[in-house]
Amino acid sequence: MNQDKSVSIVISVLNGAETLEQCLLSVYEQTYPHKEVIVIDGDSNDGTVDIIKSNSSRLSYWISEPDTGIYNAWNKALQKATGDWICFMGADDRWFSPASLSELAALALYPDVNFVSGKLCIIDNQENIVRSVGREWNYRKMGSFIRVCHPCALHHRTLFERHGFFDESYKIAGDYAFLLRVGRNIRANFLQRNVVYMRNTGLSNAKPALVFNEGRR
Repeated sequence: MNQDKSVSIVISVLNGAETLEQCLLSVYEQTYPHKEVIVIDGDSNDGTVDIIKSNSSRLSYWISEPDTGIYNAWNKALQKATGDWICFMGADDRWFSPASLSELAALALYPDVNFVSGKLCIIDNQENIVRSVGREWNYRKMGSFIRVCHPCALHHRTLFERHGFFDESYKIAGDYAFLLRVGRNIRANFLQRNVVYMRNTGLSNAKPALVFNEGRR
């Protein structure tokens, strides 16, 4: 990926006042220069919107309104994103180091590559590392479980232009469903190192039954 290629960083949030500021700071600290930040809020009532407004001069786009879930928020962002590559984060995620986006971008060699992912470092509320997850892309094995982590992945915009957006009927497995749908068209690179911190308090950890049922679907 040439250093003049742009990255759209999408942050979806609902009542994330406790962690959003830290997430945004980690984005601003990224040394990769050609990036834009899009925040889609689902009509928060806990002070999240005040945080967004205080950061509005550094955002390329933001909105706060009711939505139907993560994938509705991501689809809204895709209609506003101008980057060649798109990354999706939650308000409780943050970059592992200031160089993480540059490290991913170095492997984003379109048109030979249209998807890049790394490893995700899961932490608890005390900042203790629980585990590191994420494996290189393997479409054949994706039928059993999701091997890659969306918060530490770059998607070339042509994946969405050619194959459509996320299926909003899912609440937690829409990213998995998208990768299964477009998987035969993915040409991937993998960064064998931690790229993003994610707290283990998100929806996928809080509702394991939902994860299981939507994963089966």
